[in-house]
Amino acid sequence: MRRVDPALSRNAGLAAGALLASSATLLCCVLPAVCVSGVALWHGRSLPCPTEPDAARQCRRLRRISTALYGVALACLALGATFAFVLPGLLATKP
Repeated sequence: MRRVDPALSRNAGLAAGALLASSATLLCCVLPAVCVSGVALWHGRSLPCPTEPDAARQCRRLRRISTALYGVALACLALGATFAFVLPGLLATKP
């Protein structure tokens, strides 16, 4: 019977704790924030911009920036979910 090095056992515990913390953060904080932002953008896309030319230009600019930031948030959420849920299952070594 092989003995497991105590340092490796501690590292496995730290890795499990980090996985639990990142999973909780993704589900508790990031996912609702992204969903609320998406709903707000979806609702705001049909609202009119001001008629004044300068204000209308700024309104369109801010909508483009908001949409781009929302895309970045979705990409970060997908990347975080991949590292928290998908890769650990794929990289798990079975004895």
